[in-house]
Amino acid sequence: RYISNHSSGLQGLSIANAALARGAKVSVIAGPRVPESNSSIKRLNVTTALEMHDAVHQHLDGVDVFIGVAAVADYRVEAIKDKKIKRAETQDPNMSLRLVENPDIIASVVASKSAGLVIGFAAETHNSLEYARSKRQRKGLDAIIVNDVSDHDIGFNSQDNEVTFIHPNGETRYPRQSKGQIAEHLLDEIISVFSKQLDKK
Repeated sequence: RYISNHSSGLQGLSIANAALARGAKVSVIAGPRVPESNSSIKRLNVTTALEMHDAVHQHLDGVDVFIGVAAVADYRVEAIKDKKIKRAETQDPNMSLRLVENPDIIASVVASKSAGLVIGFAAETHNSLEYARSKRQRKGLDAIIVNDVSDHDIGFNSQDNEVTFIHPNGETRYPRQSKGQIAEHLLDEIISVFSKQLDKK
């Protein structure tokens, strides 16, 4: 039993594959249920948000572009039991789970100043653009990519996506299409918008 979401990792893998095809050296830090990746991609498998945070910071050296695609949980259960909690052993018919905040991985990457460009994702359910714009500025991201995960035909656990790429000088909306196509568009735009910064690498 666990608290999670329906994120499949497919958009992250699509971006990794597109970057690999363009000649980039690619590393992927993958959570549970993420499908197998290309053997030419360095892959680190993690289970928890804490493990992902540690893995990210252990592999930031020399990173030109960090793209945080994973839909990491904002909170985790404070105390994890190693045995089943049996109904007969509890006095109260109601049960409460105390949640504590997970580390903000993308913000910690920005704060570390270790990566050249830091690009985040925002999985939103309402006021998507407004929240994404605020999140980009609040966390100091170079760009943010937002999608509406309240639409069950795109985003989480789907082959398709529909996103808006937001950066300091503008916004570009990419209508519904395959996650592979979205990945190609995003990399094209990242290279175009940040070409001067990337040329310095």
